[in-house]
Amino acid sequence: MRIALFLLGLTLVLTSPASARDYILYSRIGDVDADRVAERVVIYSSNPNPRKGKSVALAVQEKRGGQWRTVFREKSVDHEFHPENNNLAAQTGGMKTGLYIRKTDARYPDIFIVFTPNSGDFFLYRYNGSTYKLLDVGN
Repeated sequence: MRIALFLLGLTLVLTSPASARDYILYSRIGDVDADRVAERVVIYSSNPNPRKGKSVALAVQEKRGGQWRTVFREKSVDHEFHPENNNLAAQTGGMKTGLYIRKTDARYPDIFIVFTPNSGDFFLYRYNGSTYKLLDVGN
C-alpha cells in the first residue's frame, strides 16, 4: 500500500507542470534528448515578473497521452532575468534574455538560459544519456 501511495504521489509530481502559483517565463520545444521526439523545456517562477523571479525552476517535459509530463525539474535556480537589457543583445548580434535550444557538435543539443543579454550571465544544461546536467554557469 505504501508503494502504491508513493508511486501515485510521484506520478502527480511528475505530471504536474507547476504548482497553481507558478508562472511560465520562457518555453521552447525541441528534441533535447536526441530521440527524434520533441520535448518542451520550460522556465517557471513563482513571480510573473522575470526581473523579480529570483527562484526559478527549469523543467523538461515529454508529451505522453496528449499531455506534457515533467521528466526533469531543476529547482531553485537563484537568478533573475534582465529583459530590460535586450537592446544590448540586438546591438551586438547576441542572444536576448530567455531560453534557447542550440544544436552543437555534441550528440545532444544545449539548453541555454540567458539571464542578462550581452554578458556572461547564463546557465548551460545538456542531456547526458540519462539525465540533464548543468555544464556551465557564466559569471
